[in-house]
Formats: sequence, structure tokens, C-alpha cells
Amino acid sequence: MCDVKIFKYAYLNISKKMLINFIIMIQAAAICFLFYSVMDVNKKISDEADKILNVFNGKKAWYMKNSGEFHYRFFDGTITPDRILEAYKTVKEGDFIHFYLDDDFSMMKKFKNMDNFIANPSSKVIDGEEYLAVKGFNIDKDMNKQFKMKFISGNRFEDKDFETIQDVMPVILGYDYNGKYKTGDTITYFDYVTSKIKKYIVRGILEEDTSLLYKINTNASFLNLNSSIVKPFIDLDKLPKSELMTTYNTQVFNFFNTSYFLFDASKSDEEIKSIVDDINNKFSELKIGKQEITTADKYLALNKEMLLAQKKNSETLSIIVTLFLSIGITSSMMYSIKREKSQIGVHILSGATLNDVSLTLFIQNFMIMCIGGIASFGFIKAKYSTINYKFIIYILIIMFVIDIIISIIPIKTIKKLNVNELIRSGE
Repeated sequence: MCDVKIFKYAYLNISKKMLINFIIMIQAAAICFLFYSVMDVNKKISDEADKILNVFNGKKAWYMKNSGEFHYRFFDGTITPDRILEAYKTVKEGDFIHFYLDDDFSMMKKFKNMDNFIANPSSKVIDGEEYLAVKGFNIDKDMNKQFKMKFISGNRFEDKDFETIQDVMPVILGYDYNGKYKTGDTITYFDYVTSKIKKYIVRGILEEDTSLLYKINTNASFLNLNSSIVKPFIDLDKLPKSELMTTYNTQVFNFFNTSYFLFDASKSDEEIKSIVDDINNKFSELKIGKQEITTADKYLALNKEMLLAQKKNSETLSIIVTLFLSIGITSSMMYSIKREKSQIGVHILSGATLNDVSLTLFIQNFMIMCIGGIASFGFIKAKYSTINYKFIIYILIIMFVIDIIISIIPIKTIKKLNVNELIRSGE
């Protein structure tokens, strides 16, 4: 039988039993969706691990956030600029890596298609020009060194960018700014701290989906920077001392609240705990108060456990649905073979062989699965917004393998049929 006829008969067999085949298509769509979910979770786990390795680089990480005691002292005048600078020196000169960061916003002059970049409803009109709050992120010098950012153009900040307040501040733009600005461009913004119109200069534009470590004790462990502006935190000891608790009080607050310590992997947990205690004792001496400094491992473990639980659920559902799909299709095939011997006889009288009949059955099942898979793409698109086409290729391969497995018993049954009886049935 020619290949075209095989596909024709496969299609006709599907159309004759629409109800049962429609049910199988739904099962196939469900299994495609679940397989996609498993692959997506696996990718998230892998990406999460890559992000952590990229930032922590094999070191032991601890996270600092401020205590309730700090809040009161911060606002009642107990914490002074001199005490802040002494605390800063203690942390930055320690036998470990320390960095801190903060999500922020910038008041940028309005441009077309700006909705995706908006951080909050704030706006300001100056000389007839409207300035809107766009997403921003601040990192310090050590974070800039530790985090391996990749660029489609330009480069990372230089050390000098963190050491002086510049009239034109260098910034790094997220991927979504590509096409709107290029490296070397200047951007007009309203500095809400000084209430002046100032300029940014674009130092570089990040690769798509670059993420930055944020608050590891929340669901926002990493933030996607596609629509953000990354800015340098000027070193606290380079800022005007008189303005630390006023103009730069947010930066000071985040030094204690979104702060990471990276210790060499060779240090024991006891050694690290001793160092952390010494830091907190120093903070107490400075009347800043002890902060909450804990190992990041427990937060990383919680995030991983959540992803693994999601993966396990998806895998279990995939196995169950695959089992039912396999049983359903196999039962349908066996039923068809039993009830449609005369139709098989007609095929043989038309010049087909039992091998052709077996191949038709195999193609019929694969067509049903493919139709179900195509239907699942709409649900995948709705949930994940973008489709990873590598996953789709993998799913097609998996469905092909499933088709081979579930076709074994029906094909063996066909091979055992008596050709003469089939011909008599078809006459």
C-alpha cells in the first residue's frame, strides 16, 4: 500500500470513531501539558541552581535583615552617621565578601510603550514634560564584582562608578530597553532626592532574562531585570556624612536590610557563627543593635523543596495520565481489530499487507496524539506566556515512544490474524 493511502486510511479510521478518539485526544493534550510542566519545573530548578552558583560561587552565604530594634533606633536619632560608617567599615573590612542591594525606581521622561517599565503610579510634570516611575535596582561595588552579568552591548560598572557622585550617572539597562536606547546614550530623569533634572549614561544593556539576587527570604529571591535600570550605590564612606541619615537614609537602611555575607567554603559553621556574633556585638556597641543574620541555606532549601514538590506532583500526574492514555488507546485498538476484521479484509483485497495495516494503526494513534498535543499548546501558552520549543520537540519524541510501546500488543494481534479469513470477511 502506498504511503498516501496509509495516511488516508489512518485519517478515515479516526473520523469514524470521533467520540472515543476525542477522549483520547483530551488525554493526549493533558499528558503533553503535564510533561511540559515537569520540564518547566526541571528548568526552574536548574536555573535557580545556576543563579545561586553564579552569585555565591561555591561560598557559604548568610543573609542579613534588620531587626525590630533597628527600626526604632533608625528613626529616633540613636543611630548617627559616625556609627553607620563604623559599622560599614566593620563589614567591608571583614574576612568575607559582603554586598547589599535594593529595588528602587527612577523618574524617567515618558516614552512610547512604557507600561511594561512602570514601577508605581508616581508621576511628575516639569516644564511640560511628564516623568514616570520606572523599575530600578541598586547594587554596591562588591555586588557588581560578584554577580556575573552578561551583556548584548557595553559592559559592567567600573569601580570608580561607586566612588563618586557624578553629574551624569552610569546605568545598566535591562534587555527590554534594547532598541529604545543604546550604549553611550544619555537619558533624562528627575532625581526625586534632590528635585533636579539629571542625566543617566548607558554603560551597557543586559542579555534577555538576566536576573539579580534580591531577598532570599521571600518568594522574590531573584528579580528579572528585563525592564529595569540598574544603578550603582555610591560607597557609604564616599557620601557626604551630613546627608547619610537624610538624603541617603534609604541606602543606609538597605545596607542592614538586604545584605549578604559570603564566607569561604573552608570555614566551618562554628567559625562563621563566631564571626557573625562578633559583627552583631560590634553593632550593639555602636547602639545600632543586633541584626538578624542567618544562613541562606534554609531559604534556598525551602525554595528548592517547593520546586521539587511541584515537580513530584507534575510527574505523578503525568505517569497516571500516561497509564490511562496507554490503556485507553490499547483497548480501543484491540476493540477495533476485533470488530473490524472485515474492514481489514477490504484493505488486504485492495493490495495491503498485514504490515500495512499495522503501520496504519500506528500512524492513526500518532496522529491522534499530535492533534491532542497541538490542542495543549493553547493551554501551555495561556499559563506560561511563551512556549519553549525545545520542550515541544522533546514531548513529540516522548509521544512517539509511547505510541511505539502501546502499539506492540495490537500489532502482534494483527500479525496473528488469518489472512484467508480476513479476505473472506472483506468479500
